[in-house]
Amino acid sequence: MNWGSILGFIISVIIFCGAIALETKKWQVFLNVHAFTLVVGGTLAAAFISYRGIYVIKAFSFIFTTLRKQKINAVTLKEDVKRFIDWSGVLAKEGLDGLSKASEGDIFIERCIYLAKQEYSENEFHKLAEEFIESDFERKLVFSDILTRMGETGPAFGMIGTLVGLIIMLQEVGTDPTGIARGIGLALIATLYGVVFAKIIFEPFAFKIKEYLSILRFRRTLLLEGFLMLITKKDPFTIMDTLNSKLDPSSVYNRDDASKKSESKEEEKSK
Repeated sequence: MNWGSILGFIISVIIFCGAIALETKKWQVFLNVHAFTLVVGGTLAAAFISYRGIYVIKAFSFIFTTLRKQKINAVTLKEDVKRFIDWSGVLAKEGLDGLSKASEGDIFIERCIYLAKQEYSENEFHKLAEEFIESDFERKLVFSDILTRMGETGPAFGMIGTLVGLIIMLQEVGTDPTGIARGIGLALIATLYGVVFAKIIFEPFAFKIKEYLSILRFRRTLLLEGFLMLITKKDPFTIMDTLNSKLDPSSVYNRDDASKKSESKEEEKSK
């Protein structure tokens, strides 16, 4: 699990609820079903009106994808660079069919292998693979857009709740004091709910999805450049140095690492 995001969400909820619990014993006044229904229901309704229903559902399911442990990090990117050295040998011995076995089910690598088998020119190959990266990024970015939009409409529906509460309050002036209290309660709590849901759930997870997709796009761009050099028979160390130039200097796979790896393989063979 991505404990950073989960911990951040839990801490924000604890701070919010803790502030209420410490300042008043009547915390029940902050629970209002009508305000909740108005804000959350209205925000969801606006989302379903603005976007296709399946996209809205997928946006919420994608939140759980970002909460899982991220598979792409400095270590995995270093492993990707190291993999191209191994793939150079596989390609020389077994061709593209050998790379298919080494792709480990990566849909983008499989796509690159497929395009390479079609014998496109270098420019055509790069264009088609790059279009795959960008179209997938743009297609999934709509999930972030949906949550961002919900973060914008949540406070708006909170304001609608405020207006409804004020209207109720004005209707009860001079007749029913409890009605005035209910109207004020709805007005204030609806605004509170709108801001809380927007700033703790919708907008943070919208940015989290965008970060997730940006990292995925970076890795695929890195793999594309390496794969392009691979099929054009560039020297493995040239591929390695080119890809390393795009990574954090503290987490690169260098020639010393490759030498140690080859030495360990020779030792295993001798045993």
